[in-house]
Amino acid sequence: MIHTYSKIKPEKRLHTVFTATDRKELENRIDMTEEQEFLQCSIMRLIHGKTYKAHKHIIKPQSTFEFQVQEAFIIIEGLVTITIYDLDDSKLCTLVLYTGDLAVLLAGGHSIRAVVPDTVMYEIKTGPYEGQIMDKKFIEE
Repeated sequence: MIHTYSKIKPEKRLHTVFTATDRKELENRIDMTEEQEFLQCSIMRLIHGKTYKAHKHIIKPQSTFEFQVQEAFIIIEGLVTITIYDLDDSKLCTLVLYTGDLAVLLAGGHSIRAVVPDTVMYEIKTGPYEGQIMDKKFIEE
């Protein structure tokens, strides 16, 4: 598993990537995000016949605190590069994501580039979505 931390705030995790290689070593469950993060992501190996009791999630009142949109990308097919930016928009690194890899983006910035034709990925993020003007600030590269 790859973790990227801010150079400005070294304790602040910005991104986590779980690779197909990591998945082979998974025994039970790994929580990829801390409990206080808005986006909660875990990887679980499900044993044949394992069931989870039927449930639904409790409706919580809308929070009054500020939060940053967080998102996750799952590469279904193909290959992408993801460039990671720090809290001050400085470039930290570029990673290659392969089929089956998962990137969780908690803070800082990012850009994504499809490397091969017909690349497919899932994007999962916190909402509600209020349009590009309210959702994004572009980073000058």
